[in-house]
Amino acid sequence: MDHEDLNIEQAEGQVQPTPAPEAQTEPEPELNESDEQKVEETAPAEEQTVETVEEVEPAKEQKTEEPDFNSMDEEQLLEQLRDVIEHKSDDMRRYVEIIQGRLWKLINAAQEEAHRAFEAAAQEGEEFKREASATEIKLKELLQKYKSIREEERKKIEQERAENLAHKLQIIDKMKELSETEGDALSKLDTYKELQQEWKKIGPVPAERQNELWTSFNHYQERFYDQVKMSHELRDYDFRKNYELKQELIEAAKKLADNPDIISAARALQQLHDQWKQIGPVAREVREDIWNQFKEVTAIINRKHQAYFDELHKNEEENFRKKEQLCQRVELIDIENVTSVSQWLELTEQVQAIQQEWKTIGYASRKLNDQIFDRFRAACNRFFDAKNAALNEQRKENNERISMKKKLIAQVEGLLNNENWKLATERVIELQNQWKEIGSVGRQRNEELWQKFRAACDKFFEAKKQYFDEQRAHYRERHAEEADNLTIKEGIIERIDALDPAEKDGIKTLRSLIAEYNAAGRVPYNKKDDLYKRFREAVDKQFDAMHVDASQRRLDNYREDLDKIEERGENALADEKRKLTRIYENIKQEIKTAENNIGFFSRSKADQLLKEASRKIDSLQKELKVIEEKLRLIDDKLQ
Repeated sequence: MDHEDLNIEQAEGQVQPTPAPEAQTEPEPELNESDEQKVEETAPAEEQTVETVEEVEPAKEQKTEEPDFNSMDEEQLLEQLRDVIEHKSDDMRRYVEIIQGRLWKLINAAQEEAHRAFEAAAQEGEEFKREASATEIKLKELLQKYKSIREEERKKIEQERAENLAHKLQIIDKMKELSETEGDALSKLDTYKELQQEWKKIGPVPAERQNELWTSFNHYQERFYDQVKMSHELRDYDFRKNYELKQELIEAAKKLADNPDIISAARALQQLHDQWKQIGPVAREVREDIWNQFKEVTAIINRKHQAYFDELHKNEEENFRKKEQLCQRVELIDIENVTSVSQWLELTEQVQAIQQEWKTIGYASRKLNDQIFDRFRAACNRFFDAKNAALNEQRKENNERISMKKKLIAQVEGLLNNENWKLATERVIELQNQWKEIGSVGRQRNEELWQKFRAACDKFFEAKKQYFDEQRAHYRERHAEEADNLTIKEGIIERIDALDPAEKDGIKTLRSLIAEYNAAGRVPYNKKDDLYKRFREAVDKQFDAMHVDASQRRLDNYREDLDKIEERGENALADEKRKLTRIYENIKQEIKTAENNIGFFSRSKADQLLKEASRKIDSLQKELKVIEEKLRLIDDKLQ
C-alpha cells in the first residue's frame, strides 16, 4: 500500500522565491534653509516594494527539549501526536510530520511481518488481505483532526488578513485626509503618530495586496512629512534609531543565510522583511547603502531557496519517470494468458516486488503525484482483480473436487463393516479408480486428502485380511472339532446298535444315547447326511424292537429339534410355542366340528361316515397329546 495520499501537507509553505527587484531610487526633495524644521521620513521606493518569499507564519523558538520519538512505541507516539494536536503547540506541524513518519514505519513493519507469517501458514491459493491495524486507524483519525485544525487556522488567518486589509485601508484613508487637509501639520502630528502605531499593530494582510497597501501608506506618509515642520534634531534622532534597527535586521538575516534549514530560513527572512517595512526611513546618505546590504543578504537566501526547489523539482521529475516505468511494467503483464496457479503466484511475486520498489521512490510533483499513483493503483488492481477471479474459479473447482474426494473417503470407511468382502473389495477398487479421475486439488490439500483416502483403503484391506485370517483359523479349529464330533457320534451309533432291546431300562438308555448324540455338535459337512441316516436307522430299529409308538418317536425327535430351534436365537423357543399353541387351538376346533358331525351322522344312520368321523377324532386327540407334550418340553427349556 502506498501512503503518499496520507502524508499531510507534503510541501506546505514551500513557495518559489522571487528575486528582489533592483533598487529604484527616486530623487528626494531638497530642504531649503528656511525649512529646517521640516523632516522627511520618506523611505526609498525600493525599500518598501521589495519582494521576498511568501509571507508565512512566524517561526517560533522551540522552548523545550524535543522528545526522542525514535525510542517510542506505537502507543507512546499516538499519545504524543494527540497531545501535540490537542494543545496546538508551537512545533505542531513539524512534530506531526516527524511522528507520522515514525508511525508509518512501525505500521509497515508490522504489516510486512504479518504478511510473512501469512505466507508461511497460508494454504495454496489464499491471498494476503491487508487490514488496517488499530494504530493505523487511530493515526488516520488524528491526522484527519490535524487537517481540520489546519484548515480552521487557514480560514481564520484568511479572515484576519481580510479584516486587517480593511483596517489598513481605513488608516490609509485617514492618512490621505491628514496629508490633503490644509492647516497646521504640527497639530496633526499626534494623530499621525497614532495612525502609525495603529498601522504597526495590525497583523498581516493578503500577500497580493501587501505592496499595494504599503505603497499607498508610504505615499501619504511622505506627503504628510513634507508638510510637517520639525527640527533637524528630531529627524536625525529618528534616522539614527531606524538605522540601528535596520542594522540589527541585517545581522539577523546574515545568520539566516548560514541556516541549513532553508525553508525555516526563508520563513524567518519573510518576518525580517515585514519588520523592515514597519521601521521608518533613515538618513538619505545611508539609505541606499543599508538597503543594498539587506537586499544582498536576501538575495543569498533567495538563491538557496530557489536552488532547493530546483533540486526538489529535478528529483520529482526523476521520481515521476521511475514511477511511470513501474506503471508500465505492471500494465504490460499478460494476464489473459495465465493458465495455472503457479503462474499467478510467480506474477504476484513480481508485482509485489514492483510495489516494494515503488515505496523506495520519493514523491513526484504535487500536480502529478496523485495522477501517477492512481495509474499505478489501477494497474495493480487490474492484476489482483484478475488473479482473484481466476483463483476463485480454481478454488470453486477445487472445493468441488475436495467434496468428491471426501465422499469417496467416507464410502471406503463405510465398507469396513460390510457382510460381503468380495463385493466390498470390488467397490473399493472402483472408488480408487474414481479417485484417479477426479484430479488434483492443490499440492497441500491433495496430499492431505490422499493420506486419508489411502489410510481408509489400508484399513479396509487390513480388516479384510484379519477377517479371512480369523475365518481360516476358525475353519481349522472347527474342522478339528467336527472330526472329533464325528468320532463321538459314530461311537454313539455303534452303542445304539449294540443296545439290547430286552434290557430293563432299554428305552431310557436309548433316549440317553439320543440326547448324547444331539449334544455332540457338528460333524464335517460331507459326512453329515450319511451319519444322520445311519443314526436314524439305528434309533428306528431299536424303537421297533422296543415297540415304541409313533407319537413317542415324534417326541423323541422333537427333543432333538428343540436344541436346533434354541440355537436360532433368543426368541426362537417363544415363537415355536406360539406356533404350537395356534395349532393346538385349531385341532381343538376340528375335534369340536367332528363331534358335531358325529351327532348329525348318528341321526342319519350313516355308519361309514360315522366311523370315519370317530377315527378322525381319535387321531386329532392323539395329535393334541403330542402337542401338549411338545409344549411341556418347550416350557422346560424356557424355565
